[in-house]
Amino acid sequence: MRNSGFGLIGALVSGVIVSIVMMGLVALLRTSFNASSHVSLREELDSLKSLIGDGIDCDATFASGSIDPAAPGSGCTSTSNNQTGPFLTLMRRSRTGAVPLTAALDASGLGAIGKYKLRTTCSQSEQSLIIRAAVVDADGNFPPDPFTKQPLDWNSPRGLLYGGNTLALPICFTPSLKQMVSLHEHTLNTATAAYVSCPAAQTVHTTDSTTFTAVGKQAKITASGLVTAGRGCSALLQVRLQGGAYDSGFVNVQQVGITVNTSANIASQGAVAKLFPLVPGTTYNLSARFYTINGSYPAEVSTGAYDTQAVVEEYLP
Repeated sequence: MRNSGFGLIGALVSGVIVSIVMMGLVALLRTSFNASSHVSLREELDSLKSLIGDGIDCDATFASGSIDPAAPGSGCTSTSNNQTGPFLTLMRRSRTGAVPLTAALDASGLGAIGKYKLRTTCSQSEQSLIIRAAVVDADGNFPPDPFTKQPLDWNSPRGLLYGGNTLALPICFTPSLKQMVSLHEHTLNTATAAYVSCPAAQTVHTTDSTTFTAVGKQAKITASGLVTAGRGCSALLQVRLQGGAYDSGFVNVQQVGITVNTSANIASQGAVAKLFPLVPGTTYNLSARFYTINGSYPAEVSTGAYDTQAVVEEYLP
């Protein structure tokens, strides 16, 4: 009886051990499956991003929301963190012309590719289409990732496929997706012959301009220049594009300011790259100016600028 008792206890202990081992194996398999599902989700998002980026027809995508591809900024008020209409249909290139890349938009402005819902808008501030992906079930809920326990919803960083913030690359506003038709460089004489004073009121010290007749529908203008400023002075170097009914207003190339009471000057190189709409055949005036404001020491001769270099790249869709 004593031996059989010990045998029964041994069997019970062995059963407990086996159960613990089996539970561990099940947990390990579940973790491995969840991790595999997580990797699969990430790979699918990468594939989805490549599918869109490799075949997108930018102009047709803009046109789906009645947005002029030559000047898309007028209707592009979204950001990566706040998508507002108009909602766009992703279009792709084909031999017969542009065709939809997603299923038709639903009442909420969402397209779909497979299990993924896609929301596409555009952003002037980020210079990009904003394309987000999410996984939504039949009840409109966002199921959690089995590994991270986080849903792929409209606020998920992983779901931002394209955009102009730090989490994603921009798409469709960049001239690299278009055909360059003209390239010209200009040296605008904004240099001061010597250092100038910095009066309290805004004072324009130097200006220069050049003209060109547009060939393309969009221009990327890159301007650069060097500015020096003395104590208590705010000095600005700016460019402006005008032609037909278009006026970009003045765009800062560089701004330098010193507010402390010091006899030292500060020199700073600045540059700006910006897209502008063009109308082929229209003559445009590209100008630059150097001005100062807020001088606390008007008698100081301590501020100046050098020539502004401007490169104009013209593109067609």
